[in-house]
Amino acid sequence: MGLFGQPKVDPKEQTKEWKRQLRKEMRRLERDIAKLQREEQAAKNEVKASAKKGQTAVAKLQAKNVISLKKTQTRLFTAKTQINSVLNQMEHQMAMLKVAKAFQSSTSVMEAMSAALKLPEVRETMMAMSKEMMKAGLIEDVMDETFESVFEEDDELEAQADDEVNKVLFDITDGIMGVVPSSAPKKKEEEEVEDDEMVADMNARLAALSS
Repeated sequence: MGLFGQPKVDPKEQTKEWKRQLRKEMRRLERDIAKLQREEQAAKNEVKASAKKGQTAVAKLQAKNVISLKKTQTRLFTAKTQINSVLNQMEHQMAMLKVAKAFQSSTSVMEAMSAALKLPEVRETMMAMSKEMMKAGLIEDVMDETFESVFEEDDELEAQADDEVNKVLFDITDGIMGVVPSSAPKKKEEEEVEDDEMVADMNARLAALSS
């Protein structure tokens, strides 16, 4: 029995349970990524449809949605990587338990958990697991800055840069809309000529798509 008459949890069984939870979370992330990939393709098709109709404002909003979906996927892939890192640490703990028969405080596990806690997509699961690990003596504490970062969300998905939106539009519509940002400054006369040519080229492309 453990403290206060509570049944003592077998370290090996506890580790197996953590591994099961982590693998379940990874499968959920994989399903979410696949769903986002389908949504991204649908959003790209919407951009193309708006481009054919010449609806620039609508296409820009849809392009922002494409960017948002891509960035969410990136976060989910990062979350998968962090969970896999924790899983690897669990495998190491299983090997250690064969010798020590009890949990030893692990800095490596604490660092892996701290990194995972920074990701909103897996925060709830990892927060609950970190508390269990602290009670079991596997980790001493999770760094304070990790918990502080829980509430510091980046607003980049709400305000996409114009050059990023334009690049996405350019790529999706094969140059019908949007522009590729240039690093070299151009003279006003050159910009005006290019603008006229761009408008003429866009009109020609739209006419070709509509025919």
